[in-house]
Amino acid sequence: MSSRHEHYEAAPLLETAHPSRATKNPLPPRRPPHVAPSHSRRFNDGWAAVLFGATLAAFGVLGGVAWQQVQQAAPRRDVSPAADVSPAAALRFFALAFAAATAFAAAYLALLVRIPRTLIAACYVAPIALLAAAAATAFAAGGLAAAAAPLLLLAVSVWAYAVIRPFLALTAVVLATASKIIQRFPGTVVVAAAGGLVWFVFTCVWAVVGAGVLKWLEVKGNKDDTTDVENVVMVFLCFVYFWVTQVILDVGHATTCGTVAAYFFTGVEVQDEGDEEAGQVHVVIPSTNVTGQSLYRTLTCAFGTVCFGSLLSALIQTLKAMARKNHESLRNSDNGDGGGNFFAVLVSACLLSIISIFGEVLDMFNKYTLTEVAIYGKGYCDAGKDTWNLFKMKGIDVIINNCAVSKVVAMGGFMCVLFTGMLGAMSAWLLLPMDDDAKLYLVLGTILFVVTGVVVFGFVGRVVDSAAAAMYVCLAEDPATIQLLQPDLFAAIEDVYPEVTWGMQSIAYNA
Repeated sequence: MSSRHEHYEAAPLLETAHPSRATKNPLPPRRPPHVAPSHSRRFNDGWAAVLFGATLAAFGVLGGVAWQQVQQAAPRRDVSPAADVSPAAALRFFALAFAAATAFAAAYLALLVRIPRTLIAACYVAPIALLAAAAATAFAAGGLAAAAAPLLLLAVSVWAYAVIRPFLALTAVVLATASKIIQRFPGTVVVAAAGGLVWFVFTCVWAVVGAGVLKWLEVKGNKDDTTDVENVVMVFLCFVYFWVTQVILDVGHATTCGTVAAYFFTGVEVQDEGDEEAGQVHVVIPSTNVTGQSLYRTLTCAFGTVCFGSLLSALIQTLKAMARKNHESLRNSDNGDGGGNFFAVLVSACLLSIISIFGEVLDMFNKYTLTEVAIYGKGYCDAGKDTWNLFKMKGIDVIINNCAVSKVVAMGGFMCVLFTGMLGAMSAWLLLPMDDDAKLYLVLGTILFVVTGVVVFGFVGRVVDSAAAAMYVCLAEDPATIQLLQPDLFAAIEDVYPEVTWGMQSIAYNA
């Protein structure tokens, strides 16, 4: 664990921190991270960054081949009904969609701060209510036999909610605090949005390169048998797309986690006596541009580790894509009798399921591993070991917290789709020309609003998810520092979840 003390210096305002309050359980010793000087920072897993660069270079070579094909192809210009809409009107319409999605995301973030428990309960109660309605409808239509499946799912859902409900109080505090941090550091959302823009540009480039390479292989195929080469190139293109996409996502995740860690390990609760609201507490952070510093660390000393974790995810995603394609080809094939083909389809389905499950587990493991990387500056292997210890000591807590936060974010995304979809239809009806293509304008306007809403809320949702994961890791790793620097927050957490005082380090002192 030599890299544990690399990222954050001890809070300069430590002398202003509150005296340690009594806790319900003993705390492990304080071990906060600190920032190492720029010249002495350790660049972990540099080989992964080099491999990532080499992969992009190989993709660039394919891009050169594709560009030649694109230049040779004659462009086709089709006149679409949308040509009746001026560019200025289209831009205003898009600006309205962006403003509506941003307003909804900001409002939902405010709700996460004010009523997190209500939103979490709604995530679990709403499906239960829908299952109850489905069971009642099925019973009225076909009797008990028809309602058996909905009733079984309803019973399982009620039982699951009853089991995990005691754990959700901590999730509510985590969500509310994470949302407050995002409101204070909106740069985390800006970084995520910038990553989304980079991803969009790369996706467009990747699509052009893929089309050009396939055209080139098609031309060569008239002379030689290029089936094997085509398969290899397609697998490589899929791998590049998955890896670059995952790197972009993980850079945003690590940046958010680093920002949250700075908030907890350098911020000090200070009561403003002159505040109009008596007793209001502010968290003072003795640093400027916290998000920018976190992004810099992510793109420098931690970039190799980010590439390492993203590489593992990209490999699994590529294998999953290959398994799915193989499964679909076997399903669509016909051997006549169907006997052997059925067995092959069954095996391919099992293989696809195994890869999918492993991919979900790896994604969750990577999320918390890169959280450790962003907070403590560890290499991937050291961070992975500590993440494994986190799962061993607090596995059920981590899983429930992760699932609950994801459900709240997913519910917000669903509500955003409904809101932006209805607003898009109304806006298209009022703002766009209603002529012979009125239905088309309504459809296109609704789709534009929905897509914009999904993208904008997706940025905010991923940042909320990352901030919640970082807060949970900070609590599990070093509760003593948070209790010293931010006692009011720690007391609120301890009230709803007393076990939080037993951090991961406590296993070394209470064995």
